[in-house]
Amino acid sequence: MDLPKNGCLVLVHADWCGHCQRFMPLWNIISQKIPTFSIESSNLPFFENIIPPVSGFPTIFYKDAQNKFEKFEGERTEENIRKFHSNKSKPSLVRKSISSENRSVLSRPFIKKVKITPKKRSMSSSSSRSRSSRKRITR
Repeated sequence: MDLPKNGCLVLVHADWCGHCQRFMPLWNIISQKIPTFSIESSNLPFFENIIPPVSGFPTIFYKDAQNKFEKFEGERTEENIRKFHSNKSKPSLVRKSISSENRSVLSRPFIKKVKITPKKRSMSSSSSRSRSSRKRITR
């Protein structure tokens, strides 16, 4: 038994465990939609050098293509497990190299010349506005 090479969800479970028995129908639904691998507790010795230590059942891990494992923490619902899988299985962003032509364009400062013309105000309109905007203080 070998783990898949690409990313997948790994379930470690025990047939005698009540939590596992209740969880298995949901796991069967999930395994029809996304890549999964199940390890029964009696087979753990075969995987002890591959998977992280397990302290309880059922335990779900995400295994990536580099054989790095991350444990699922949270409520074991189909939606939560599928979100966990989709977040972990997204390809990492790879920085694309910029061609020398584009690099020279990107290194130039971007300056846009704009001609600003002030608005002309007539003296009569501004003086009348300032007089009307003043408040009179009466005592």
